[in-house]
Amino acid sequence: MSQTNSATGAQPGKLQWVPLESSPEAMNRVIHRLGVDASAGFSDVLGLDEELLTMVAQPVQALVFLFPLTDKYEEDRRREATSSANT
Repeated sequence: MSQTNSATGAQPGKLQWVPLESSPEAMNRVIHRLGVDASAGFSDVLGLDEELLTMVAQPVQALVFLFPLTDKYEEDRRREATSSANT
């Protein structure tokens, strides 16, 4: 019987991503507690169309792209990793 971490369900020694809250407010609280200057922060980007990008506070330093992980995505990711390893 293998042991698991009760908080994450991960087995020891296995890399496991922990789901994080992705709201700008929550992310801002985290980075500011870590010492990032209060002038920096996260905001929602509603789309990558020029009109929608004009609503994003400037200057932009980075874009964090979040998307749902689905079974299909995981299957495709595994297939690609296997293909890359065989090349």
